[in-house]
Amino acid sequence: MMDEQKKTPQESEYEILKEYNAFRIQIYKTAVAISAMVVFLYGTVWILFFSFNWAFPIGIAAGTVAGILAFELNAWSCRKIIFSGSGAKSTSILSYAGRLLIYGASFYVCALYNMFYCGFGCVFGIMTIKIAIYYLHALKPWLTEKYRAPEKIKEKEEE
Repeated sequence: MMDEQKKTPQESEYEILKEYNAFRIQIYKTAVAISAMVVFLYGTVWILFFSFNWAFPIGIAAGTVAGILAFELNAWSCRKIIFSGSGAKSTSILSYAGRLLIYGASFYVCALYNMFYCGFGCVFGIMTIKIAIYYLHALKPWLTEKYRAPEKIKEKEEE
């Protein structure tokens, strides 16, 4: 029999990065979909009952972009720490400070535009990345397990 060949560190790093890229794209698509749904609901309600205000959608867009940039910065620092193994303390501190600067700058610009609507939209936009992660890794698996078709449950029990 042939022995299975061990993977080189470069091959295992490539597989990890490939999984990360698929995970990242899925998170971004979900976050943008959440932002679009919220803006659509906001626009529908405000058009029906009040006059439309562009500050909230601008805030959500700015917050979502800031959340994506901060997520990328966090992922970069994690990759650097895991794959290089050196400078973990300084990299993590600089990454944390950079993410806070990104969040603060986006909120500050939105607050200058319109404190209430744009600022609230920015905070919600920043949270869309976290909401997408919670949805993809906590809520979605729970819902698919809870509301699985009875035939699939029987197949799983038979195995």
